[in-house]
Amino acid sequence: MRGRIHFCFLIICFLVPGLNLASNLSDSLLRIVNAKPEAITKLHMLDNLSWNYRLSEPETALLLARTGLKLASDQNNQEFYGKFHSRKASAFFQLTQLDSAVISIKKSIAIAKEREDIMSLAGLYYNLSQYLNYQGNYPNALEAVYKANGLYMKLNEDKYLSLSYQRLGEIQTSTEHIPEAIEAFSRALKISKGLKDTLLIIPQLQSIGTLKVAEAQKQGESLKEGIQLLNEAKAYAELYPKALKFLPAINSNLGLAHARLGDCKAAIPYFEEGLLDIWQSSQTGSSQKAAILENYGHCLVQMEEYESAKYLALISLEVAEESQNPRTKLGVYNFLLELNEKLGDYEEAFKYQKIAADLAESLRNEAREKEINAIKKDFQIRQGELKVLEAEAQKRKAEYGIYALLASLLALALASYLTIQFLRKRQKEREIALIRDSEIEKEVLLDQLRKKELQSLSAALEGQEIERRRIAAELHDGLGGTMAALKMTFSSISRKINKQEPHFKSYSNAMKLLDNAVKEVRQLSHQMAAKQLLHEDLEAAIKELCELLRQNDTLKIKLDVAGLQNADLKQEQKLHIYRLIQEHFQNTLKHAGASMVELSINLRHNWLSIEYKDNGKGFSHVEGAVLPGLGLQNIEKRIQQMDGRWSLQTSKGKGIRSFIEIPLHQEYKGI
Repeated sequence: MRGRIHFCFLIICFLVPGLNLASNLSDSLLRIVNAKPEAITKLHMLDNLSWNYRLSEPETALLLARTGLKLASDQNNQEFYGKFHSRKASAFFQLTQLDSAVISIKKSIAIAKEREDIMSLAGLYYNLSQYLNYQGNYPNALEAVYKANGLYMKLNEDKYLSLSYQRLGEIQTSTEHIPEAIEAFSRALKISKGLKDTLLIIPQLQSIGTLKVAEAQKQGESLKEGIQLLNEAKAYAELYPKALKFLPAINSNLGLAHARLGDCKAAIPYFEEGLLDIWQSSQTGSSQKAAILENYGHCLVQMEEYESAKYLALISLEVAEESQNPRTKLGVYNFLLELNEKLGDYEEAFKYQKIAADLAESLRNEAREKEINAIKKDFQIRQGELKVLEAEAQKRKAEYGIYALLASLLALALASYLTIQFLRKRQKEREIALIRDSEIEKEVLLDQLRKKELQSLSAALEGQEIERRRIAAELHDGLGGTMAALKMTFSSISRKINKQEPHFKSYSNAMKLLDNAVKEVRQLSHQMAAKQLLHEDLEAAIKELCELLRQNDTLKIKLDVAGLQNADLKQEQKLHIYRLIQEHFQNTLKHAGASMVELSINLRHNWLSIEYKDNGKGFSHVEGAVLPGLGLQNIEKRIQQMDGRWSLQTSKGKGIRSFIEIPLHQEYKGI
């Protein structure tokens, strides 16, 4: 019965379709602007229009900003020249062309610095921090928001200071520095409560409550404080009509908090209320609907209300398709996978698992392709703008020459001299502006190239790991299974052979060789798969690797990995570190002829140090020279991927000393 109630409720919520109408107004808007006789009036109109249309019609806003930029350049109006670079940045951000947004706003910042416009400069740094945060450039995003924060403090602008602390909390959340994020949001909330600004108080309460719930669950503590803050945010939103837009997210977070407590029965009313809030406020956010439906569905599965969950699955799928958001679809497909597993319909579960896996791979490929296309398009746009500026500069240069000649013929020598000096100054200013813009663009392009190099390195290492796991599986399931079967066959033959027969000794030798082969295949499969890492226990994996290698009677290993006990490592970092150590051992076994290896791992001031020494043959090597061999080059790539440092000391006949340092508590690039 409950399932039917849920189903009817959801059908009501989603019978009313949303409409998304858009129209291209650029031509008519430009006609209205051009009808105005005064240039300053046109500049004001273009500025206001590009700002007002940045959200609903970002392409129109971009065209208006570019028109305004050309007019401001013609009028030599530096104030509006800086403003229209900022308007371009806003439009690029809405079009998700983040690199172009960063380039434009940096130009605007340079002009604001020259004009010493502190208020504008603070706002520009604030916007830059948002663009860099979405771009994933967290260190520079933090630097920008700290600059904005300092300027707003100096200006005594409390409202904007509250917003800058809120932005700081958002960036700290992106970097998973949750305690620092909570502190930033709390500072913002204290200022907002002093201002009695409800529209700032509500999202800040919601952010703090959501983070405290997540942190408390992670630490195994009470979620009571986080839930209380979310309820406070909800109370504010229900009393303030303009804040009703916050209710769906607040109710969704309250539902998730109760679900994390294991009380799905208490969570479901919040999910239902969140869906009802969306419907009543005529919001058309299909992605938000699908996210709430997905969480709702997980709760129904946990409560074993499978019939209700099946109805919900149909609606979730329909809403996800309507949203046209691949990430939303991915969440719903995972919910359908869980539901069908619980229902025992493994064929259907496998279908959704395959769809989800294909969609996830498609998202990764699409992201890479979009980034490449965006960079290409951005580069073409900048080239076009540079050509226009160069043509204008040449035209101005020719005009100034004519003016100078006329002035020299018609005016006194002093007037001619002053005119020429004035024209030269104007020309020099434009040349400086062109050089400045070119330098900014060059800096951004170099940054993009560095990012591409790191992404290529990441993809290569990821491919290595996939191939290792594939070979390990083949060894274990294929060759390992065959050899195990062969061993069983030989064992069955042993009962039929008399120990006194002359062939029994040959049979015994063959069995020993077969035992050794099975053991070596198992060891190789284990090392390539690194199964202990799947349980996030790097220390155990390294110890087990050393135990396997100690079975080689010719090699003694001295091991000290105490530093791993307090090291907070990501899963990808653990895998890199395991492969580094494994590669060192392989080089020792293959080439060094060593009898002793010493491996120690220590934690010093947020740096994890790894020291590996053997007493083998060593080889000729000069610090900074190109490394010989694929194995050493792989070690160097993995260390670069973790932003680490490496010192390799060796010479012929004196073994090696490899010292690696890996930084902790910073943004990690991944495999």
